[in-house]
Amino acid sequence: MAWTPTVTPGTKVQLTVAGTMKLLEGCMSLSGPGASKPLTDITALSDTAQKFKGGRPNYGKIGMECAFDPIDPSHLKLFTAFALVPGVAVACEVAGTENGAKAAVFSAMFDELGLSIPNEGPVMVKSGATITTAITLATATSITPSAIFAPIVGQGTVLGLWVTSAYVTILGATNFEISGASRAMIPVTALSAAAPTFLAGVPNNGKLTFDLLWDSSDANHALLFAAYQAANQTDRIKITLTNTAASTITLNPVIIDGFEFNTSKDAPNLVKVSATINTPIAIV
Repeated sequence: MAWTPTVTPGTKVQLTVAGTMKLLEGCMSLSGPGASKPLTDITALSDTAQKFKGGRPNYGKIGMECAFDPIDPSHLKLFTAFALVPGVAVACEVAGTENGAKAAVFSAMFDELGLSIPNEGPVMVKSGATITTAITLATATSITPSAIFAPIVGQGTVLGLWVTSAYVTILGATNFEISGASRAMIPVTALSAAAPTFLAGVPNNGKLTFDLLWDSSDANHALLFAAYQAANQTDRIKITLTNTAASTITLNPVIIDGFEFNTSKDAPNLVKVSATINTPIAIV
């Protein structure tokens, strides 16, 4: 049998959505899966070389970054799988590129989530998951990419702040980042188990940060600053995305907890704003 090394182009990352294996569209980078196992030293006093016993394999994590389409089912699955309480493992495959490839097949619990909306360039969704089963090799599920997959760019995104009874637009907001969304993975490995097993803890929904091109005379900038100054106040923020359906991310409630002024020569006056998110990230 001829040995044929493989290359990256054509690699498919796949996960179950509503009971059906689907391609994770627009996946631009993948870290993992990988495995390691603990070694226990069993060297006796009479031995002249160290001896070890191997423990259970730990299959580690996978991390993915995708060019984001806010209506794509595979991307929305990353958000719902992260937010689900109690957490549920999702069946996944990483299919290779060689002819007759075998896919790495496993289940994983999604425990990291992020979204980057830059001032220029593509919107990126970032996700991480802890592998909760052994990795096996099996024939890859045959999947046709979605013909309507349409990743979006950041430019044109609108930030809204809820005031009294409606959202007002905060002009001059740039470079949105949702980061730090994570959940603890609690080991629940039985003595009889062949691989480490986990339960997912309560999700921490992370923070929203963005740069604000500051205008002290702008009434809505003043409202945002007042929200930061207020004690025991929660707010609502809406991010309207740039796809044709104008999908929105509504964060309700959030606590605006950072308002850092930055002034330097030959640069615009910027305020770095941060808000702690107290709700699962949902896209509609």
